[in-house]
Amino acid sequence: MTTHVFLAGDPYLGSDAAYAVKDALVREPVRRADGCEEITFDIKLVPLDWKEGQ
Repeated sequence: MTTHVFLAGDPYLGSDAAYAVKDALVREPVRRADGCEEITFDIKLVPLDWKEGQ
């Protein structure tokens, strides 16, 4: 599996040559108490035999 997450405010979001930037992939970093920043990105996997409507 390959995915990509983009950071909100990145000056290059609008110039992505592969047109891969989607709103659902843009995340706003949250500053933690220790000074580091983190983002949340949920990945959901489905079984190979999954069919739409299940």
